[in-house]
Amino acid sequence: MSKKVIQQCSESEGKNTVVNVLNYLAEQLVKIAESSKKDEFLDLNEVMRRTTLKKDNIYRKMRDGAFPHNEKTSEGSVAWRASEIQSYIALGPQKWAEVQRSAA
Repeated sequence: MSKKVIQQCSESEGKNTVVNVLNYLAEQLVKIAESSKKDEFLDLNEVMRRTTLKKDNIYRKMRDGAFPHNEKTSEGSVAWRASEIQSYIALGPQKWAEVQRSAA
């Protein structure tokens, strides 16, 4: 959390700073939860376009735990969550894999 947010919370009119910070965090968690409900699914072609990886590399990395797993969306179809692909791109392959291993 930024110093600006903490400062804004502590400068509020006589309210408890801890309560304000907790309220702010709760609001942020609600926003995250709502955005995850709206998560877009990407097909293989879009994943390949965004990551510049080829199909065989994607599936090999998935098998090795170094790429987000796909989800079955219908009979014979799979897709990836856009947020997970964006996270992979933003963090980079090595950092993404490290985060996944530490979360397991």
